[in-house]
Amino acid sequence: MTVVPTSEARIAYLDNLRFALVALVVPLHAYYIGFSEHRWITVFHDSFHMAALFLISGYFAAPAVQKLGASRFVTTRGRTLLPPLLFILSLSLPTLAMHQYLKSGTLDGYASALSNAVASGNILLHGWFLAALLVFVLIAGSIDTAIKSERLRALASKVPSRYIGLALVGIAFVTAWPAEILWSGSVGPLALPLFVYEALRYFWAFALGLACWHAPALFQALHKIDPLVVLIALIAWALTLAPLGLSNAEWEAAWALRRVTSALVLIPACLWLFRSVLNFETRLTRALSEAGMTVFVSQWALLYVFALTLPLGFWGLSALALVTGLALHHLIVKRSSFASKWIAGIRRADPPSYA
Repeated sequence: MTVVPTSEARIAYLDNLRFALVALVVPLHAYYIGFSEHRWITVFHDSFHMAALFLISGYFAAPAVQKLGASRFVTTRGRTLLPPLLFILSLSLPTLAMHQYLKSGTLDGYASALSNAVASGNILLHGWFLAALLVFVLIAGSIDTAIKSERLRALASKVPSRYIGLALVGIAFVTAWPAEILWSGSVGPLALPLFVYEALRYFWAFALGLACWHAPALFQALHKIDPLVVLIALIAWALTLAPLGLSNAEWEAAWALRRVTSALVLIPACLWLFRSVLNFETRLTRALSEAGMTVFVSQWALLYVFALTLPLGFWGLSALALVTGLALHHLIVKRSSFASKWIAGIRRADPPSYA
């Protein structure tokens, strides 16, 4: 049976998957502090992680757009996402200073690091995700209208079910490849700010989430791994790992294809696993879900503080930052109206938001 959510409804396995994805951000950022031996986590993370988060956001944006209307949806979700983004920005300068200190033992080069961060959009830190999500919120009504159009439905109905995965790869690649080219500056001086680049390369995932809500059969199909997509993913990985003498544009195309196909293999695997094994809600899973935004907002600053003050290894640092983020939410954030809004993006009376 397909569960069609309202804007307030919760689907247990998606709730659990979303928190797991948020928790995986913590060791990724711990790696950036200086644990170069754990570079493997960037490959794992970049294969599907953010695409999965955007897909879940799109899936639960659709019923909210239907219920609230496009303009009210923008207002409501904007009030949810903007305060945490501004809070992350307030942490950006001290976090950048801590990073510079950890890197060199002094603050030498801080000014140049700051100017580079501002120019590239990296001053947003991990808040680029919220900034990109705000972009999607602004255009969600238009995307939703396009997805519901009779012309698009007629076109989609002509795609044989066995080729749905292949069609999704093609659609995702159309946006992901130009984003790679523009980010790298391969087409003249067109390198993009970080959050614009990320919005372009993950647009397909958010739009697919919206489409899945309108087409339950598509959502069900997304819980199965497509062998054709697996084959294309393996070819794309081979192209990016083997020294084949590809030009910049060719290599970037292969990289975009690798990212898209990996996501369309691993997202179905995660959806199937969590629906099969973790499709339940307990007091613990609810508490974890409620703390998701607080963990996401606070974890980078917590990692740097602990790295500067405690002699911890990679996993110890990651675990401490995660646990502290959870405690921060339940002991402080949820007890304060101000902190609830500016850190977790909610009023204390609100249920946890999927957006």
